[in-house]
Amino acid sequence: MTTPGQAGSSAHQRPGRLITAALLLAVIAAGLWLVLKPKPGPGSPVDNATPAAPSPPLRPLPPNPPPGTKLPGEMILQAYARPGSRPQDDLHAVAHALENLALLVKGNDPFRLGANEEFADALKGRNKAQIRFLRDDHPAFNEKGQLVDRWKTPLYIHAASRDRLEIRSAGPDQKMWTEDDLQRQPDGQFLKGKDLNPTSLYLPQDRPLGQPPAEASSR
Repeated sequence: MTTPGQAGSSAHQRPGRLITAALLLAVIAAGLWLVLKPKPGPGSPVDNATPAAPSPPLRPLPPNPPPGTKLPGEMILQAYARPGSRPQDDLHAVAHALENLALLVKGNDPFRLGANEEFADALKGRNKAQIRFLRDDHPAFNEKGQLVDRWKTPLYIHAASRDRLEIRSAGPDQKMWTEDDLQRQPDGQFLKGKDLNPTSLYLPQDRPLGQPPAEASSR
């Protein structure tokens, strides 16, 4: 027989058990929803989201032509970095080759204008018309595929516009932004030394920091 005290104890325990059972059912229902929830189909807001535009793939470099084939750039750069030519002649030749390539490729954007490697690749045939101007092993390139000066230092090429290029050589010291740099301007003129670099841009190793150049201090 159930005593009045036992009946009261059971009545007090029932609400707690009901709450526990309800919480357990809620957890099970949430787990089932996560497992069985429908995936977004065509036409859903997620599916219609604009995807990120992929980077355009680089055009492949055309193969080197058979031996004996004369390429346009080889005619222009035939004396490149040779003892009988000058550094100015080298920079003129590079500018001439790029200008001629731009004329042949046509369009407002004949090839990508940016880093040294992009100009080099354009001369190797990575351009809209797939025109090869130079072989991969031409003396104007180093083993990394960059355009270099006669001292094997990568050229600095700045595209002021489609057909206005500034081409800079680091000079014999092979250090860019020093006093012996040589730069060809878009109009074919050359700048070097103090005409190219303000005094603050270079510091000869034999001059302590803060001391003016010898020419300036002797005036």
